Amino acid sequence: MLVIFVCTGNICRSPMAEYLLRSWLERRGVEGISVGSMGTLGLAGEPASRLALQVCRERGVDISAHRSRPLDPAQLGRASVIFTMELVHSELVAACCPEAADRTRLLGAWPQTDERLEHVVPDPMGRQVAYYREVARRIEGHIDRIAPVLVQQQRCQPPST
Repeated sequence: MLVIFVCTGNICRSPMAEYLLRSWLERRGVEGISVGSMGTLGLAGEPASRLALQVCRERGVDISAHRSRPLDPAQLGRASVIFTMELVHSELVAACCPEAADRTRLLGAWPQTDERLEHVVPDPMGRQVAYYREVARRIEGHIDRIAPVLVQQQRCQPPST
């Protein structure tokens, strides 16, 4: 199973989500789920923002190895599920990789399909550390909600041949 998180620059929200999910899976010894992230802005090779690094470090998660990646149609096409932070990200994923549109969901709404503005994970870029902490708290809440569902889905997948 491949899970991909998408935000705008791939330097704040999606890397936080990527590494928080990885940490959740590692702490529970879950194998067979790969996690990545990308950005719609097209940035490549940029580190996570300083404040994203800080708030993840406060949670015991090191994201210092992260480097931003633009949307990659080939990898999006292989993803089991793609989680976006905003509705526009879902639209851009669908434009980049139409075959992934049916597997692209707003993180704040999944597994429900009722995607509304209140399910958006706001962009903390340019804000103070307290705002980053609030965004990270929201993302953690979403990870705690979606991770067990992902694990269950992964266990129900037929073995690959």
